[in-house]
Amino acid sequence: MTSPEPLSLLFVGSRPEHVDPEDWATVGKALGYASRELSFQLLVGSDSESSLDRQVMAGALQASKETGHPVDWQLYELDDARSGQRFTGTPWRGLPRPPPARYPPSEDGGGRWESAHLAALDHAHAVIALGGAKNTRRLCRFSEERGVLTLPLPIFGGEALKSFGRQGTPRGPETTPKLSQRWKDLLQGWTLENAFQRARDLLVAIRRFTRRIRRRLYFISYSRKDQARADHVELLLRRRDRGVLRDETRFQAGELLEREVERVLAGAHDVIVLTSDAARKSEWVNREVKICKELRARGGHPERLVPISLDGAEPGFGLNKVLYLPGKLRVERERAVARIVDQEP
Repeated sequence: MTSPEPLSLLFVGSRPEHVDPEDWATVGKALGYASRELSFQLLVGSDSESSLDRQVMAGALQASKETGHPVDWQLYELDDARSGQRFTGTPWRGLPRPPPARYPPSEDGGGRWESAHLAALDHAHAVIALGGAKNTRRLCRFSEERGVLTLPLPIFGGEALKSFGRQGTPRGPETTPKLSQRWKDLLQGWTLENAFQRARDLLVAIRRFTRRIRRRLYFISYSRKDQARADHVELLLRRRDRGVLRDETRFQAGELLEREVERVLAGAHDVIVLTSDAARKSEWVNREVKICKELRARGGHPERLVPISLDGAEPGFGLNKVLYLPGKLRVERERAVARIVDQEP
C-alpha cells in the first residue's frame, strides 16, 4: 500500500513596495514555520528576492532545525538559461534539492514564472496569497476556477487584498456560508505580534478541511489532435468538483520529464484515456498508459484506468474492451463522465 499523499501548499505573492522587508519576512516565516510544524509539503515556484516563497522556506527551515524533521518541498523551475542555477543561495544553500519539474517561460501575458506556478497549482490542496501584483491576481483567479481552496491574506494589501475583497468569501470546494465566515475570520486580524499563532490556526483549519473534503483527482490522457474534446471532458469533471491533471509539457523530452509524468499519474485517483486513431498512434499516450499499468501493478494509484472512445472504435492500448465508454458526441461525453463519477470507488 502506498503512503498517503502529503497535503501540499502553494504560496504566491511578492512584497509590495510600501511594506517593510522585515515585516514581510515576519509573516512569510510564520507561514513557513507552521507549514513545517504541521508537515505540509511546500510547492516552490520562485526564488526572487521579493517572493513569498523565499520567506516561507526560511521559516520552514527554522522549524526543521528545531524539530530535526526535513522540509518536504517540490521545486517547479523555469526551463531557460538559468535552469539549475536558481534556488542555490539563502535560504536554499546546502538544502537537498528534489528533482525539479521545469517549464518554459510564459509568453501569454502572464509573468515568466506563470507556467511553473500553474503546474504547481495542479498539485496544490490550498493556495495562500500575500501582497502581490498582476501575477498573484492571475494565479488566484486560476486557482478559484480550478476549485482549489484559495486563501488571500489582506494584511499587506496588494492583489491579495483585492482578491479577498472581490471574493467576499474565500473560495474552494464545498465551502458553506458558515465555513466561509470561518475562513474570513482566520484571514483577517493578522498583526506582526500574532503572526505565528495566526499562521498555525490557519494551517490547522486547512488540514482539517482538506482531509474532510478531498477532491478526487483525474488525469486525462489524450492526443493533441483531440485537445478540444479533452477540454470538454475537463470542464465536465470540474463542474462536479473533481480535480483535473493534464500533461502540458510533452514538447520537452528526457528521463526527468518521464519521472515527473509518473509522479503526476501516481497522484491521480483515476485516469481517463481519450482513445482515437491519433491517440493510439501517440507515443505519449501509449507511454502514459504503460506507466499507469506499471503503477497499478505495484498496488498504487491510479485506482481506475477508464477509456472513452472518441471514434467509436475499440480502445486499444490493451484496455478492457467491455468497459470503454462512447464519447464521440458531446452528449455521449456528458453521459460518460456522469457514469465515471457515479461509479467512483
